[in-house]
Amino acid sequence: KQTEMSYQGEVVYSHPSKEENIAFRLFGDGIREIIFTEGLEEKEILDFMDAITKDCSREGDDDVVTLLWEKDFKNIRYIVVEEGKEGERAVKDMTRFPKIS
Repeated sequence: KQTEMSYQGEVVYSHPSKEENIAFRLFGDGIREIIFTEGLEEKEILDFMDAITKDCSREGDDDVVTLLWEKDFKNIRYIVVEEGKEGERAVKDMTRFPKIS
């Protein structure tokens, strides 16, 4: 949801202020799902936290999707909804490794 994060149907994060709400920021940048896979390392978690909490409000700063993509995670996947021409929407897996089935 726009202002909450859920895990298996249970809300695990919510914040009343949109300015300080990480879920609102991720949602606004098109991120709809984050997947942590087996083998997740502490460095990846710290890099992930750094990317999603960085202040991107200054002109020219990258959005969260770009910051995550630049980290080239091995054990974190994320699904992004992008709007194209005439409101057309596309869902993309923005990771650099094949999907796990």
